[in-house]
Amino acid sequence: MPSASAEASWWLAGGVNPANVVAAYQAKGAASYAASKVNLANPGTYDATEGVAPSWDAATGWTGNGTTMYLDTGVALLGTYTALIRLTNVKSGAMHGVAKWPRQTFFRPNNFVAQSFGWGNTSFNRGAAATAGVFGLAGNQPYTDGAAAGDAGDGYFTPGAETFFILAANSIEGTPFLFDSGDVAASVIYDNVLTADQMAAISAAMAAL
Repeated sequence: MPSASAEASWWLAGGVNPANVVAAYQAKGAASYAASKVNLANPGTYDATEGVAPSWDAATGWTGNGTTMYLDTGVALLGTYTALIRLTNVKSGAMHGVAKWPRQTFFRPNNFVAQSFGWGNTSFNRGAAATAGVFGLAGNQPYTDGAAAGDAGDGYFTPGAETFFILAANSIEGTPFLFDSGDVAASVIYDNVLTADQMAAISAAMAAL
């Protein structure tokens, strides 16, 4: 059975159109590991699958080992997507996305000295490194805890068949790299570019899980 938090449909905060939600996962508070992989917005479509199964605990969500563990959302990349992820105990890996140009979409909040994001053919640093928070990209605009993290990334985006990974980055060859051993509480992907108000609302809802 979904948790009370899941039943609240946090992925629709800020008046998001349900038709724009591609996949929403809530590992923290899930009833089981199997339930944590279910796409809450549309069960049975884009349920997360295992590369190498991460650890799972209802109190913290998914936890990687920094070397082999990751999940595949099955969602292929478009430059008009929005993605958010709530993290704790981040080390230095890329916690979500694809990380090879010309179609990067990734979050690396603790890249030693800065938060790193990737979009299209560019990667860029925004703000001090962080080990916890809600991180997002609405198109090429990065967000941290619901607020725009500096300017948008420049460059161009070439759509491709590579899919969003969690707890690692997907290469354009389809193999995982930049693994992390942090904790993932929840993650969500939309097929459009959300507004600043929607990003703030969804980030707040994810932080409250």
